[in-house]
Amino acid sequence: MKVKLTRMAGGTALRTAIVEGTCDSLPEEGKRFVLLAKPLEMGSCRVVETSPVVKVELPECEGEEYVLTTRSGSKYHVEILKEDD
Repeated sequence: MKVKLTRMAGGTALRTAIVEGTCDSLPEEGKRFVLLAKPLEMGSCRVVETSPVVKVELPECEGEEYVLTTRSGSKYHVEILKEDD
């Protein structure tokens, strides 16, 4: 599925504040959230992997959106994007 990951707090190892890419599964407590995106420079893809998720929040909004808190204390907003037709 197509997703947009936005750094809200922490996540200093993430080179950009926003990453759009694809993931195989929804965020889940106890697991790392992993997505594949276009490379920033050279290479075939960019792999973004959080530390294990300790909390998944569902903010009140339309659409599928999540706020993740990871074991390292980082916080991310994850939005499920519509697939291109």
